[in-house]
Amino acid sequence: MSETKEKKRNSGRVSLNKRGEADVLLTQKGDKEYIHLINISGEHRSERIKTFDSLPPLYGAEIVYKCAKMPKKVLLQPGGRAADCTYAAGELRVRVEKTDIHTIVEIGF
Repeated sequence: MSETKEKKRNSGRVSLNKRGEADVLLTQKGDKEYIHLINISGEHRSERIKTFDSLPPLYGAEIVYKCAKMPKKVLLQPGGRAADCTYAAGELRVRVEKTDIHTIVEIGF
């Protein structure tokens, strides 16, 4: 799927409380949807910085995903850990305590 189509799919369906610190991307495969949380925080975005030695972890991200039905299973990948989440009024809220570089929220219907 092209980048434009991916962005259109995200439009209005996924939101994040950490604007400017992370990017989110929604993808789908079969009966599962995946929200990719990508840590972009730190000095690497500055034109003044040529190199950097570390990427600070992203803490306390909350993803809100609009979906018509309640998911059967929500996991954090890698690791297959059960996600800290709630579902009400067509919204899935997922709390991701720490993301070093990339966390995937796997949603099964």
